[in-house]
Amino acid sequence: GLKLAVYVYPGDDQWGAGSGSGGRTSDPAKQEAYNKVFRQQLTEVLSRYGEISEVWFDGSCVIEVGDILKQHAPRAMVFQGPHTTLRWVGNEAGYAPYPAWQTVKQADVATGIATAAHSDPDGDVWLPMECDTTLLDHKWFWGENTDDMLKSLDQLMDIYYKSVGRGCVLLLNSTPDTSGLIPAAHGQRYEEFGREIARRFGKSLGEARGRGETVELDLGRATPINHVITMEDIREGQRVRAYRLEGLADGGWLVLVPKGLSVGHKRIDVFPRTVVSKVRIVVTESVGQPVISRLAAFNVEGVGGRQG
Repeated sequence: GLKLAVYVYPGDDQWGAGSGSGGRTSDPAKQEAYNKVFRQQLTEVLSRYGEISEVWFDGSCVIEVGDILKQHAPRAMVFQGPHTTLRWVGNEAGYAPYPAWQTVKQADVATGIATAAHSDPDGDVWLPMECDTTLLDHKWFWGENTDDMLKSLDQLMDIYYKSVGRGCVLLLNSTPDTSGLIPAAHGQRYEEFGREIARRFGKSLGEARGRGETVELDLGRATPINHVITMEDIREGQRVRAYRLEGLADGGWLVLVPKGLSVGHKRIDVFPRTVVSKVRIVVTESVGQPVISRLAAFNVEGVGGRQG
């Protein structure tokens, strides 16, 4: 069920296009010849393996490939370069900053290497952040006797809260061994990770949606909760600038989260377990009318305090 994405590095040491060059040769006289070679490689990769969902140009790409992308990968997301549709978060830990704004200024998009540092809530281009990290800590490629480097389930869940839970895309590395297969220990950790996400967030205690400064969720009875997932309808933009979460207990509203900031595609808030009969988000600052597509409450066993 996985979609295919490809990483085609624009650099090539044999042509003097070193790491981080985006494909620019140190000897300008070689640039045109190298452009031809790289364009041929990219065309081959994008045209022989079915539909491509994402194309990664690590370190940007100075070689014009827009026509190739349009012809062979018209629906693909593009990572870095002049045709970018998403950007690097700026680290390899898998963490996004908070608040996480998914818009940037056009001038920063044009550089092809915008990161989280260029986030601007008033930006005019939607350029979501992708958080890439390794399963082995910290090693991108398989090696013998490296199972002790596998990130723990707790580490992976912390990454999940600080990437997906901040409205970003998580890209978790997987690396085949010399047989071409994912090692069994790695596969087991991926399965554990998926099961834990499902355990925590597979079924909510109740959900609501709505427009306006306040959206309320009625749980029907006094219920312990310690997580709330809030989602904006990002087709309408990332409108929420600040908010608080409240819960109704004994006839009065308690503050669960005093000051949240960005929401975007998804925000996971965690707080001490509290028994409430209703939950509401109160948007205290926004651009335009807030559009909340999901307000969902959860009671996750074994998780407490504030995080994410």
